[in-house]
Amino acid sequence: MVKQMVSTNDYTWKLIVGGMGGVGKTTFLHRYIHDKFISDTKLTVGCQFHSTVVNRHGKQIGLIIWDLGGQQRFRFIQDKYIR
Repeated sequence: MVKQMVSTNDYTWKLIVGGMGGVGKTTFLHRYIHDKFISDTKLTVGCQFHSTVVNRHGKQIGLIIWDLGGQQRFRFIQDKYIR
């Protein structure tokens, strides 16, 4: 049986973060979502998914964040989403 989640957010945004490898995408996202700095992140293999909720101007916004690996061997994943 599959349970459906009911969203209480006013909006839901899907964000894709991509770029070159080793520039700090995962570190930036971890700092933003968890409010903690990590200095020894591991290589992002393929894609990692994160979610958080922010409140702006009285609205609750759910963020679904795709953290794409930046190494050349994962570039094909970015090419699927960036045109």
